[in-house]
Amino acid sequence: MVPFDYSVRHVWVKASVNGGPLEDFLVDTGASITVLDSGYAARRGIAVEGRIQGPGAGQTGGASLSQVDSIVVPGAGGVPPRLSQVLIA
Repeated sequence: MVPFDYSVRHVWVKASVNGGPLEDFLVDTGASITVLDSGYAARRGIAVEGRIQGPGAGQTGGASLSQVDSIVVPGAGGVPPRLSQVLIA
């Protein structure tokens, strides 16, 4: 069982990125990619490896891409999900 908090109409879990400390992450069950805040990525030393452009609500915007080794959510079965790319926004 994965412990979570439900607050302000969002589901939050504790997770560790690349073996870092557990921190709060918003779970977006409809997302097709993992997004990390750019300030968080900078503090954790996650280097930008590329950029993409994409359409948004009424305009086009850009975001950075990077790669992480693991995101571990305690209680999620013992096997950390492996991610090839994350979006840094």
